[in-house]
Amino acid sequence: MERKLITILAADVVGYAAHMERDEKGTHERLVAGRKELFEPEIAPHHGRVFKLMGDGMLAEFGSVVDAVECAVSVQRGLAERNAEVAEDQRIQVRIGINLGEVIVEGDDRFGEGVNIAARLEQIADPGGVCVSGKVAREVEKKLAFGFEPMGAHQVKNITEPILVAKDSWTLADCAQFPVWAGRPDRGIAWLEEAVRREANPPDWYLGNLAIAYYVAGRPDDAVVQFLKMKEPWRTNLIAAYVSAGKLNEAQALMAEFRKDYPDYTLKDDAVWPTGKTPQFSETVLKPYLAGLAASFACPNHRLLQGVSIRSSSLRSSGV
Repeated sequence: MERKLITILAADVVGYAAHMERDEKGTHERLVAGRKELFEPEIAPHHGRVFKLMGDGMLAEFGSVVDAVECAVSVQRGLAERNAEVAEDQRIQVRIGINLGEVIVEGDDRFGEGVNIAARLEQIADPGGVCVSGKVAREVEKKLAFGFEPMGAHQVKNITEPILVAKDSWTLADCAQFPVWAGRPDRGIAWLEEAVRREANPPDWYLGNLAIAYYVAGRPDDAVVQFLKMKEPWRTNLIAAYVSAGKLNEAQALMAEFRKDYPDYTLKDDAVWPTGKTPQFSETVLKPYLAGLAASFACPNHRLLQGVSIRSSSLRSSGV
């Protein structure tokens, strides 16, 4: 009997039975499309291989723990971006579990406790999230730009010994940008508010992205509150929020301070909208944002906006 140590990724569709009951044909087509357009293109470059497909899930093996985790994160980000464009009852969300363990090799299939634990971890994961064993969390610690929150030992079905479990603490905050820039800021706000609630000391980028979501949703006062909670507020974003909230004096004072630090700054540096499938929505937000920054210069807006053209860039804000 051949055995080997590998990393197992287990993925399962949330609410599969309900999806099938509502729209069997459409659900099947969306699952097949998601597997071919998202899962398979992510698994192969991360040196993984799918060894089992179920109606609502799949199992894949990886030679590297880091590759498996990076693949899981890429898949969840891709799904969040796709879901931002579809109706709520048609969104496909998955849970992902990852375990490092010894398995039995039988042809192209894999069996054993290592596989079973990955499947149980998937059941513990949040919708749209990733849950890993303690072994996996230790292996990727300090090797990736994100980490996992320890959840203690869990007793799971058909596994005698409790297993140490860790969950991602960043998926909600990371993926919320997609609905925000797809013209659905309320959905992104809900995810970001939940992410902030989960953290005793939420990182600046959680608070900053929540502030931007409030700004996009037409809630500048709430945006100002969140920006001011940051250890290092994104100043140009805060300036625009001040203007929208009717606090021009605060905006002008902060812009004067900002320009002392960045004397060569012009509005062209901020004439960027986040890339996405609906850039036309982002552009409608960016135009008043630039006008707000212009107002903070304490000189005529038309002079500052002259020659400024909007261009495309990455989703994450670069406010400083």
